[in-house]
Amino acid sequence: MSESFEHDYRRLASEDIQLKESTNLSMDALKRAFADNLYHVQGKAEEAGERIGMLLI
Repeated sequence: MSESFEHDYRRLASEDIQLKESTNLSMDALKRAFADNLYHVQGKAEEAGERIGMLLI
């Protein structure tokens, strides 16, 4: 392999690893945000259910 090719290969491999790490961090953040929103919506639904239950009593 020529040095230039090897250098380019190593640089691209490094960039690929950085991109994968960045993507994993982004996916983790997205999963946490989704879970937080789901928890919030669930709480609001429970509140609404309690209010409806009180109206029916």
